[in-house]
Amino acid sequence: MIATHDKPGRVFKHFRAPLEASVLEVSVTATKSAQGEHTGFISISRDISQMHADREALQILLAEMRHRLKNSFAMVCAMLRSFARGHSGNSEFADEMIARISALATAQTLFEGDQAETDLETLLTKLVSPFREVGGVDFNLNCPSGLDVFREQADAVSLVIGELTVNSTKHGAIGGGGRISLNVEVVDAAEGRQVALVWQERSRAPVTSTTRTGGQGLSIIERICRARGAVFSLDWQEYGLRARLLLPVDARL
Repeated sequence: MIATHDKPGRVFKHFRAPLEASVLEVSVTATKSAQGEHTGFISISRDISQMHADREALQILLAEMRHRLKNSFAMVCAMLRSFARGHSGNSEFADEMIARISALATAQTLFEGDQAETDLETLLTKLVSPFREVGGVDFNLNCPSGLDVFREQADAVSLVIGELTVNSTKHGAIGGGGRISLNVEVVDAAEGRQVALVWQERSRAPVTSTTRTGGQGLSIIERICRARGAVFSLDWQEYGLRARLLLPVDARL
């Protein structure tokens, strides 16, 4: 429809029959004379039916891809368990890989359709909930509500928290008793506003080693953090460790 008028109060409307089952995008623009006086409006309707149909098809495709991805995660975990069965030397490797894959799967289940962001508190709660009920460990999570992370950032968060919980289960407070606090806050840095996740762990037993033969967890964390624009640091202490993950707030990765 195009609507114009030649003087105030006198409006002419021109209608075009709408297309059946069409999706239209309408824009309305005011018009002025050479003297700057308001003369009317121009309304333009654009048929975006094909764009809408393509978006619907994409949503269906994404849902199918997520379904297949979850099945792939489950299949790989089952293959790892089968590979390690009866071989004590392979069991440790399989357990670590399954934990990492499960962390990625957990992160992706929080996203629906083309959703770009998810709530950080919800993500962290899902990642640490299996370990908060373990006897002997005092596990506290403090995260402000309303902090969102992008899908790519969620991968980094999941791998970092997954690696820290695996390490703690085998060598630290989750497995041997102690205290863990995971605190989240927004901080100002030279690079801009960032979300800081700080894992502070104190175990009942002293730390005996800060390296492990064949361990690849830290290398994986550093690689994905570089790819996602995040910064990860680790400080070993006498009875535990302090880990810090910085995520950019304003930049889309």
